[in-house]
Amino acid sequence: MATKFAMLLGVVLSAGSLTAADEKKSADKPAETTTDWTKYAAVSDVQGEIVKMEKNGFLLKISGPPQQKTTGTGNNRRVTTVPGKAVQISFAYIEGSQIRWAKLAPKVDSNGKKVLRTAEEIAEFKKPVGVPGFAADPSDLKVGQTLDLILVRPREIPAAKATQADWIVKRATILGEDPNAKPAEDPKKKKAN
Repeated sequence: MATKFAMLLGVVLSAGSLTAADEKKSADKPAETTTDWTKYAAVSDVQGEIVKMEKNGFLLKISGPPQQKTTGTGNNRRVTTVPGKAVQISFAYIEGSQIRWAKLAPKVDSNGKKVLRTAEEIAEFKKPVGVPGFAADPSDLKVGQTLDLILVRPREIPAAKATQADWIVKRATILGEDPNAKPAEDPKKKKAN
């Protein structure tokens, strides 16, 4: 009986020392600021192209649903599908919003040649674990990029009363660049007059 008590006491004391060590580790590590997404409800997923950058968001061009157009009558009746009218909607993101790349851009060295990334670099871009894509910053967003957005609204606003102004970007995934965008001119290559 005394041996079981001694073992139990040893387990309790060691558990206490583990929690003290854990507290010390957490005190050394700065606390991450995250948004409590449980206070938000899902609204929709949207894809579109950035038209204009704003202070805490962007203006996105979203193509409307395809429209069916009927011409003729009787045997000459034809139904054609035409693209829907595009709309532009402003979206805002907050501090906890995640901005991700769908594909990781290649790493380039000082000579302009592509270089392979190390496993540690790739693991760093994949953080936080469980979120699809690779880490990006709001500064990575540019006009002409195609985005896939996950939108939420505050739960305190009922779904029936929620408007587009209440929508917040939870995650923006950069799908790609505009292939028709003109590359920025290199100031070194400009001719001096």
